[in-house]
Amino acid sequence: ILSGDMTALTASCHYFEQQGAKCVPLKVSAAFHSTYMRDAREEFIAYLRGFQFRPLEIPVVANLTAQPYPSVNYQQILADQITGTVKWHDTILLMFNSGVEDIEEVGPGNVLTKLTGFIQSAYEDELNSKTEPAAEQSGNFLFMYGGQGFHYRNMGRELFEHSQVFRNAFMECDALVQEISGVSLIKDLYQHQSNAAALENILVTHPACFSVGYCLTRELAARGIKPAAVLGYSLGEYIAATIAGALDFKTALRLVCMQARLLNDQAANGRMLAVLTSVDDFSGNPADYAGASLACLNYQDNF
Repeated sequence: ILSGDMTALTASCHYFEQQGAKCVPLKVSAAFHSTYMRDAREEFIAYLRGFQFRPLEIPVVANLTAQPYPSVNYQQILADQITGTVKWHDTILLMFNSGVEDIEEVGPGNVLTKLTGFIQSAYEDELNSKTEPAAEQSGNFLFMYGGQGFHYRNMGRELFEHSQVFRNAFMECDALVQEISGVSLIKDLYQHQSNAAALENILVTHPACFSVGYCLTRELAARGIKPAAVLGYSLGEYIAATIAGALDFKTALRLVCMQARLLNDQAANGRMLAVLTSVDDFSGNPADYAGASLACLNYQDNF
């Protein structure tokens, strides 16, 4: 469904029909779920501030993310869905992958029932066409997991869009992070307009680094590739501990989110600096490094 300026949509319709497609104008009164609703969204945000929302008693899946709402502080999602895309396909897939079997449409008509039927048919076809899982590859693999500073916007996006295993695992991470910290990894990594914007918020980057490493490991395991040992650099140790079985996934991600919150609230203003010379320079010239701690030894001439 396209939403926007009527003149532009009419021109698009003529073009599509020339290519053999069929276009059906919808009986709606405005360009819902588009940037044309931006002003309405801004006014609605202000209006929402006059209400107190109680914690959810049963799960609600958001159009905006195709993930369950956090149990509290979900007002922003209600506003953002005015201009955001309705992810119905992803929502129904979430239901199927969560084991839901009976879906009933409540209200006039059966449009959603038909849409759901198409999605279910394609979903079952994909399941039936899958080959047997790949045989587990033998080998002395060591998996290494990075931490802060290794991240970048859109990391893992291609797998998120095309791999059901990675996507399901990442959506599980995103839902838990939303519940704990009120931020969405999917939105901040994959849905922002500017790909050039730096990831500065540790409440996002900490769980994002963990989630990508964890989900990549799930993807490799689905392909029959598993580690004989694991190793983590700084924050990466939490991922390694999870894969090794020392921590369960949800506990580890909660710890990562709590650490991020503490660092965000309590840590003094500071940064890190890579020095490309022998580490002997640090101990030999203490005045040059006043106020700094030796944080990492990467290799002989890099600390």
